[in-house]
Amino acid sequence: MSDYLRDKLWEDRLNPEPLAVYSINWRERENLLSFVLRQIGNTGWSCAYTRQLEAMLKLGGKLGLDQILSIQCMINAVGILHPLGREGALYNLDAANHFLTQVGTVLESECLLTYDLNSKDIKLGEGRRFKAGAVKVHRREDYPDYASFEKALGDLLLKSPVAAAMPMYDSFHTFTGTVPFHPTSDEKDKDFPLHVMLCTGKGTTVKNPTEFFEFQDSNGVQRGVDGFVRVSTRCEAISYFVEMALPETEDADRMANENFDMIFNEPIGFHSFGSISISSGQSDLIATASGGGKCTQQAETSGEETRDVTYKPDGTHVAVGIKGEPCAEVVKA
Repeated sequence: MSDYLRDKLWEDRLNPEPLAVYSINWRERENLLSFVLRQIGNTGWSCAYTRQLEAMLKLGGKLGLDQILSIQCMINAVGILHPLGREGALYNLDAANHFLTQVGTVLESECLLTYDLNSKDIKLGEGRRFKAGAVKVHRREDYPDYASFEKALGDLLLKSPVAAAMPMYDSFHTFTGTVPFHPTSDEKDKDFPLHVMLCTGKGTTVKNPTEFFEFQDSNGVQRGVDGFVRVSTRCEAISYFVEMALPETEDADRMANENFDMIFNEPIGFHSFGSISISSGQSDLIATASGGGKCTQQAETSGEETRDVTYKPDGTHVAVGIKGEPCAEVVKA
């Protein structure tokens, strides 16, 4: 047993749980996980997604162990790509995936965490951008049974911490201690909004053996023990988890900066939009916007109002859409 486990034996004075045996424990890797956050509103998804990318970059030697990625940048950009829900809730997983693969975040020092959802001065940071090469969401319903879904999560967890979502049960709001969480019997038949956390380990308690996944939550250090919670695998609570891959080449890293400029800075001033979403293809980035203003670009549709504007990776673009519907002003020919 490592010194870490000896020093970190979880023991709740009110409900002793003397020891757990871990098969996976990313908390044991020094400086890999950043400090526990206390989220505001429904922004836990941004914490977990960013912290997964951050851990993967550190493990891949592409980020210093003392560096932290900006969560606020993700909140701001995804809110531009697709409107967020109540108090920052994420309703469109594709918008988060597009941000991670096409835009990328910056260091925390470039875009400080404020949890501000209503600022008129939206900041996305400057400098180097960090992104994922690919993102895939694994949903429970995509698997033939929960056991195979859970095994896939465990296999992925061997490579890095993983963002995963579970229902925010009423009893979870006040959950503390080391005994693995399990929802009450009446909660299992109710619908709850999803809460995304960073899965950091898997193990089994010694007393009353119970297999669990361990998560770094973003609701302060009072949650679970020091902000880490154990969730029993018996409750089959996890709804989806996120698989990420890093860019394979330096050219992919360079494209992150170019894509960011293309989407937010040069062809389109993002402050002009009422809403925007993007999707990626093999050769194109497509920005769909609604807002005010005439399309002023020099193309076949010049002088008409357009809704859909397609940008090529080299910065050239053509416009397609429905005449008479508003769009943001396009200024780059």
